[in-house]
Amino acid sequence: RALIPVLDLANHASVGATARLQQEGGAVRLVANYALERGDEVSLCYDADADHLDLFERYGFFDATSVVHTAEVRVPEFELWAGGGEGGEGGG
Repeated sequence: RALIPVLDLANHASVGATARLQQEGGAVRLVANYALERGDEVSLCYDADADHLDLFERYGFFDATSVVHTAEVRVPEFELWAGGGEGGEGGG
């Protein structure tokens, strides 16, 4: 990840991004995905594997068009190894 002056101004699009970044050696190029007309928005997919929450945590916005939908569930480690608490199998 890097801050790239001017290229950081491109908006995000989970689907239908108009451009992509291409790294060659120490240089980064902005390459159109198809022919753009004058006035067309230049957009990039910031991270194709990022889910709804990842985009918020990294970039500060929610993307309703995000194609990756996951939920993070935190389970205390002792619950994993104890078989889930009362009524669970394989107690510790």
